[in-house]
Amino acid sequence: MNTNSSDSGNGARLIVISGPSGVGKDTVINSLKSYAINWHFAITATTRNKRNTEVEGTDYYFMTRPEFMATLDKGEFFEYAQVYNNWYGVPKIPIEDALAKGKSVILKVDVQGAKTLRELVPNGLFIFLMPPSIEDLRNRLIKRSSESTEELEIRLLKAVEEIKESELFDYTVTNDDLTNVVRNIATIINKETSR
Repeated sequence: MNTNSSDSGNGARLIVISGPSGVGKDTVINSLKSYAINWHFAITATTRNKRNTEVEGTDYYFMTRPEFMATLDKGEFFEYAQVYNNWYGVPKIPIEDALAKGKSVILKVDVQGAKTLRELVPNGLFIFLMPPSIEDLRNRLIKRSSESTEELEIRLLKAVEEIKESELFDYTVTNDDLTNVVRNIATIINKETSR
């Protein structure tokens, strides 16, 4: 799979945005869509339950576990991982099609997935979204109301470990102000894809 089409002169790249659960990856990516001139936003498939605010085919492709495993068995995921007892996978074909058309692909994955992708796509652009503080992250997770108290504490402990992994990324951007963080990420993407 050619995941860095800049070899063909079109400048398309795989752009990975990652960070701990609750840091605001979905909100940032949804806001980035207003900047998208020639970007494709990859949609992840998942076996987790749909949240009230999420839309099938826009936020995620929601699948049953048997559907996900059948897709995995057919080799149709670019990257996949089990996170918090749910499966997540990125369908291959839309990524390949977008890159072939010269569009950079913006992909949201967890930190574990980003580490896998770093090995698969060393020429990708990797951006780590950092919370302003663990307390801020705790408040975001509480406000989201999708985890039990025990699940929330597990996510926070994992977040501390994931933050240590931020040094593996090309850029780290603190999500303390949505307008600024989106502008900063758009600037990074434009700079890196115009090289």
